[in-house]
Amino acid sequence: MQSLRSEEFNDDNFHIVSAVRCCTGETVSGDEVLAVKGENFILIAVIDGLGHGFEASEVAIRIKTYIEEHHNTEINELIQRAHKHFLGSRGAVVGLAKIYNDGQVEFLAVGNIRARLIGEKERFELVSTDGAIGVRMRNSLFLQRMKMQKGDRFIMYSDGVSNRLYRESSTFPRIGAKIFINNAIVQYGKDHDDASIIYLIKQEA
Repeated sequence: MQSLRSEEFNDDNFHIVSAVRCCTGETVSGDEVLAVKGENFILIAVIDGLGHGFEASEVAIRIKTYIEEHHNTEINELIQRAHKHFLGSRGAVVGLAKIYNDGQVEFLAVGNIRARLIGEKERFELVSTDGAIGVRMRNSLFLQRMKMQKGDRFIMYSDGVSNRLYRESSTFPRIGAKIFINNAIVQYGKDHDDASIIYLIKQEA
């Protein structure tokens, strides 16, 4: 049985659930997720350490801690600093989304992290920049900005989760999100890879 770790966060502005699962044959996951609250925003992240096992887990945890400690930094600068700080390490692909209480969103990802914004009528697929933190990265990063309305949902996941999660799910629930995400990582997680999902709902209230 693959180990599954699930967490949940809830306040007046956001409801967030996440799940992380290690690949078959491993006891720890090389994936990590993060949700850290700022003064008027929340920063969420998916960190996928390159490879599997303890070395991938160690670098993912170190990068997670670095992001948490510097969460007030603008995300473009945060990614650049993290890359320099972890140069020479095993490295990781990283996705960051800073979502403000008023619904403004900033998204930046390096490597094969997938992210989607699901609105009432439309879905938007976000774009990642090639590379890996601590290994190689383009000088120019693609920072995307958008706006979430109340009730909109934002999902971000590592490449250990099949993209069928996005294509085959006709609805992403506002109620029962924790059960949905736990089921999704079991159903869509690839057995040969670590898998992680973080799912945010902009609260109606």
